[in-house]
Amino acid sequence: MISTKFTFPPVRDGKRRAVTIILLCVLLAAILGGCSLLRVINEPRNASKTTETELPRLTETEPAESAQITATNKPTAKTSAPAPTARPALAPSNTAAFEDRISAIILAGLQDYAKEIKLDAALAEVRIPASMADATIERIFDLYQTIYFSHPEFYFLSGQAHSSYTLQHGAESTLEALTLKPGFIDSAAAETSAEIAQRQRQLLSKATEIAKAAKAKSNKPELQLLAIHDALVRLISYDETAASIPELNRERSHAASALLDGLALCQGYAASFQLVAQQLGFEVLMPTGTAGGVNHAWNLVRLGDSYYHIDLTYDDPTPDGGPDAPVEHVHFLRSDAQMRRTHIWNAADYPAAPADSAAYYHLNNLVVNNNNELMQRLDKLAEDLPQPVKKPIMLELLYTGEPPDFSTVEGMLEDALALNWYDGGINYRGRVDKGIILLEIVP
Repeated sequence: MISTKFTFPPVRDGKRRAVTIILLCVLLAAILGGCSLLRVINEPRNASKTTETELPRLTETEPAESAQITATNKPTAKTSAPAPTARPALAPSNTAAFEDRISAIILAGLQDYAKEIKLDAALAEVRIPASMADATIERIFDLYQTIYFSHPEFYFLSGQAHSSYTLQHGAESTLEALTLKPGFIDSAAAETSAEIAQRQRQLLSKATEIAKAAKAKSNKPELQLLAIHDALVRLISYDETAASIPELNRERSHAASALLDGLALCQGYAASFQLVAQQLGFEVLMPTGTAGGVNHAWNLVRLGDSYYHIDLTYDDPTPDGGPDAPVEHVHFLRSDAQMRRTHIWNAADYPAAPADSAAYYHLNNLVVNNNNELMQRLDKLAEDLPQPVKKPIMLELLYTGEPPDFSTVEGMLEDALALNWYDGGINYRGRVDKGIILLEIVP
């Protein structure tokens, strides 16, 4: 018997932590007898928040790595038997059929919550010489990884797996038996299949509920995805405690934690979006890479013949503002070029997303082309501000061309407030990110 183990490399989370600051009026007050109308309470949120986990899950101390499978095979036992002669050798002509058979067996095993999945039936159909055993097993791990990333309903998987296999020796040494042992998260490892199935039913029911609500709002795919995006950002809170405690990472990096418990790390956000959107027939992938210098997971979604990026984690401000807080849309249906301003991934592993949709801004007439148009929007914001501000007010604008830096936006906002005789200071936070100007006025 030969034993191997593979673990998806750790991924750090690119979630940002807002840093509170206060801007005080000093010399200007002494000279002019007044002070600025602005009080900044948050800098642009670009500090990284990190966490510890397996594969697509995040780690605080490990360097970022690409999500590739590794396997080390060390023989521990061998058996001897006459070499089989009736089976065709594994070759390019029958590899696809063999891999389809392996994938089908793995998928069926996971659907039954099996903690051991025997692949002997697939091995019985081809002859694999011992010299190809390691490469074959690594390819099987790749197939497992593909299933893992495309089926978020398998919330109980940990991102680890073991294998054990047998080589038979005769005229030719061949791979004769192979068992794959998926790793389960701690909370599911001790549960029965019935208990796991019950929580999975609850998960799918919640995903279907959100999907139906999104479909009821519109028949347009962009608006359905927008409804899912906003509903999940409002439902889920980023679990800062789990981000700092490695033992909790796995428990917050899956769709069940996000949808049923309302708490998640970045992979939990991505898995929940993937699961809900799949209920409406969308093709949704989960890229992994880095953001802000640490490992991160998000989504790619297909609309027509094009793919676009969506990152719920980055669109959910921290600390969480609750279900009534404004939702950001900076990372909703964006291109490779825009995402690469902060995110890094292996382009060869995923479809290209060359076009930038930024659909939220176009659909809601939130586009400005120059500073004059931006000033008009800020004047309107200042004119409509209640005194005092009792709930958050968000202004998001897509700036075509090269947008001004945020200090310029701040100056323009101060001019708008002065022009509209706004009585008293305001608390606000904002930034310029991926061509989007964000300004949130808070109580």
